[in-house]
Amino acid sequence: MVQEESTPRCQQLSTFEGSEDASLWRAGLAFQSSGLCPSATQSGMMLAVNLSAVPMPTVVPMQLHNLSDTFGFRPHGIHIDNVTRRIYAVSHSDLLQEESIFVFDVLETMESATPALAFRYTLVSPNFRYFGRENIWFLNDLVVIDGELELYATQFGPQPVPSSNQTQTKDKRLFRCTWREVDLQADGRLPADCRAIEGLASLGLNGIAIQAPAPSRSNSSSGSHSRFGSAGSGATLWVNDLYRQQLWTFERQPDGSLVRGHDVPLPGTIDNVEFDRASGDLTMGMFYDAANQSSAGGLMLARWDAGTGSYGSATVAWEQDTGGKWQVSTSLIYGPYTLLGSPWDLGPLICENQKTI
Repeated sequence: MVQEESTPRCQQLSTFEGSEDASLWRAGLAFQSSGLCPSATQSGMMLAVNLSAVPMPTVVPMQLHNLSDTFGFRPHGIHIDNVTRRIYAVSHSDLLQEESIFVFDVLETMESATPALAFRYTLVSPNFRYFGRENIWFLNDLVVIDGELELYATQFGPQPVPSSNQTQTKDKRLFRCTWREVDLQADGRLPADCRAIEGLASLGLNGIAIQAPAPSRSNSSSGSHSRFGSAGSGATLWVNDLYRQQLWTFERQPDGSLVRGHDVPLPGTIDNVEFDRASGDLTMGMFYDAANQSSAGGLMLARWDAGTGSYGSATVAWEQDTGGKWQVSTSLIYGPYTLLGSPWDLGPLICENQKTI
């Protein structure tokens, strides 16, 4: 088999704005955030990407029930809780100048192949400060302890505005949040207890991923995304320390505290990181030059080695080949396709994992 050079691997699937993060809901169907940045042409929305559609994957917006336009929903990092059937999304409301985490119930019906989302509440905290896009906001990404009212969220902003005299400070934190649903307010906001984890600081924390404990990680079944249980005690977390180009690794303890393990060095700058339940690999959205967004971007992988029971060195798997500078924030592999998202460029992109003749 010879690699086909003339046909591009990647193509633009649609023209949605700010398709920043994606997560697999069930076999062949992924959810993707969209409308990250303030825009006069598109509101914040959630997309359903059918990776099993024939002859090519399809993408459509999902209906958002009970969500008031007055919130100014602008989703960033997302997490799907498959136990409670909820989706969580970091949101930066330029309308309200408010930083929060939205929670939706996933609604599936026999009448439609595309699920809808029903707004449940938005988590707020006095420790969540609002900064504009020029400072890359405040929160970035999150993971949830599936089935529990507990999450971990990364802080990336505030960053210095380019061409200013601002100093970049090493004060970005990893937050742990818990909450009680009985505290839900009439306006849809729910105050959460969100505290920075002591002893951890960075110039900027970006993507985060979680893997639940499993009795055996060596019996991988390609295409199966339910091998690992819900995340709780013993779960592994990976946090992207973006400027140091490394992943922090933690083991979660029964009390919710984290014990740091070996960091994973990266051969380039990444944005989000995803744990692939079928293979055990870590997939990452990569852009070489985060400052000026001038390079192609692509997919980075850290492969799970069942023989050694560890991850190999992270490597650049491939660059997107649309011919433009399309910057990659997230990567999700399912079957023959890789789904790519971008915080700035129109998309998402869909890439064929193997193009041969």
